Amino acid sequence: MTEESFGSLVNRLTETHRVTVERDDGTDYPEADGLLHQLRGAILTGITGGAGGSSFGSKPPMETTAQDLYDDIDRQAAEALAAVDLKPSRLVRPEVNIHDWYQLVAEDKRVVVTSRTTDVNGKVFSQYEEHTAFSLVARWVQRVEEYFTPPRVKEIAAPCPDCGVRYLARKKDGEDIHVAAFNIHYKADNATVDEARCSACGATWWPGSFIDVLAPLLGAKPLPELKGNPL
Repeated sequence: MTEESFGSLVNRLTETHRVTVERDDGTDYPEADGLLHQLRGAILTGITGGAGGSSFGSKPPMETTAQDLYDDIDRQAAEALAAVDLKPSRLVRPEVNIHDWYQLVAEDKRVVVTSRTTDVNGKVFSQYEEHTAFSLVARWVQRVEEYFTPPRVKEIAAPCPDCGVRYLARKKDGEDIHVAAFNIHYKADNATVDEARCSACGATWWPGSFIDVLAPLLGAKPLPELKGNPL
């Protein structure tokens, strides 16, 4: 994801905005709904059984991945706002909380939010994450965009060096499965390594740090393909 301004990221999350689309006859700039609005649409599609699925068929009656992601951002936005605004909390959509919070903080403001995950025994627990305001919003944008266009990922056969989580519990077609928390993520071309990232705590390592920083933390050499992907 190309780095952009704090305000632009907030806008993409919360408001109708222009997107760039490359077509055979040139570049177009159509309008798109805010990413959180699109995410609510994905949840509704799961409930109503639209877009190739039925709530009475093999798929679960709700798009649980979209719902979990939406709930996570909703909670974190409320937590971020509560840390800087002493007014009583309001039961509003996350777009409102994000806008109110954005008006009160600088992009380098440190913010602590909670993240919920599930261990291999099925126990749900919360843990704290610390971000800058900018990096938190950038992560929200990235998570929603990756929900709609999943990048290629490759499991790192080790727990995250930061939080120690190895697997996360997820629902797939109504079934409980465990997926790797710590993975190598690729760019849109699905060939170039983007970063190593933990889905449990959000910690990231850029390709240039794989050999000198990440490998010693894991006590092993990095995958051979990483050596040819310096920053």
